[in-house]
Amino acid sequence: MIGPVSLASSPRIDISSIPATQKKLYLRYDFSLGIAKESPVLRSYRASYHSTVTPSIVYRVVVTDDTQRLATMTELKNTATIATRTPEITLQNNNTLKTHQLAKADLEVTKRVSNASGQPGDTITYTIDYTNHGPREAHDVVLVDRIPAGLTDITFSPEMTQKDGMYHLTLDTLPAYATGSVTITATIADTVTQ
Repeated sequence: MIGPVSLASSPRIDISSIPATQKKLYLRYDFSLGIAKESPVLRSYRASYHSTVTPSIVYRVVVTDDTQRLATMTELKNTATIATRTPEITLQNNNTLKTHQLAKADLEVTKRVSNASGQPGDTITYTIDYTNHGPREAHDVVLVDRIPAGLTDITFSPEMTQKDGMYHLTLDTLPAYATGSVTITATIADTVTQ
């Protein structure tokens, strides 16, 4: 057995010490795709060998969903290619492609109101419920609500930020199957005509 070998410090794996009588040859590599900045991201991997023994290459991929690039991806495509300097009968079977579909998130938002009708001076309460039905966590989630004209003394729980005439709640990452709610309480202004 050779290794383990860190490709970050040694990009080449020397297999010259493997005897020609070796019946099976396995190259195994574990790596993460889209992991944190302090760890390398493997974009291309090439193995060269000179032997009459046909190797099997085994590697395990750990997909981590903590980068902007992966947050917007819907599939992973893995292509393997084999090549030789020896003339071949055909090159049509020298490539293979496998596609892995990534799960998607499913967000839902609903709104409830404390009373469907009212008059100036009445207090009205809106409750906004949000859910991520999964199975994937959702990134950069922002809840936006447009408060109608004619309401005063508006309060939020949790606090929302006003921007461009609308109110925003930044949720950042919403885990799969997570739920939450926002309560908005306001008073119908005296200037509202029925």
